[in-house]
Amino acid sequence: MLQSSDSVVTNEMGEYQFVIPDSCRTLIFEFKEIKHTENINNRNIINITLTTLHESKPMLSLNPRKDYPWGLQLTLGGHSLFAIELNYFISQNQSLEIGACGRGLVIGTRRYFSLHDYGNNKALYAGVITNLSLEGDFVFYIPFGFHILSYNGMAFSIELAGKIPLYFDQELSLMNYLGFGINFGFQF
Repeated sequence: MLQSSDSVVTNEMGEYQFVIPDSCRTLIFEFKEIKHTENINNRNIINITLTTLHESKPMLSLNPRKDYPWGLQLTLGGHSLFAIELNYFISQNQSLEIGACGRGLVIGTRRYFSLHDYGNNKALYAGVITNLSLEGDFVFYIPFGFHILSYNGMAFSIELAGKIPLYFDQELSLMNYLGFGINFGFQF
């Protein structure tokens, strides 16, 4: 009996590949408390499923925006110095958000464009956020940013934005029309 402790790592689809000697007749798969013995019988393709005795979490997809659709987000800077928002991914590319900010209420949407990285953790986005001020004026905040969402649900993004006040009796200046924000969040 030939024993080997060769190990392989599966790809994102759970597929693996390794070469075994012709004299090998049995494979033993072990991972933590799971052990599975498989007779080869001259097969070239061997498909197995490892099951555990313990209750496990469901497998994550390759897009954490799909796995964690709800989230809380803290924005620093931006159109009103700070905002606390609840967001929801209605698809892996579109989110809706509502919250409170330094000027009043915030309601909006963001569209995410995947960078096709492994796991789809990174994306560029563009959005339209309406700021309903306590003073009665409206501001459209139009952010463009870079978003990272990890597999544990932690989120981070940076954005540059234009803002358009909907009442025009305020003094015109560059600060009235540009914004920069940093967002920290947690998706669940």
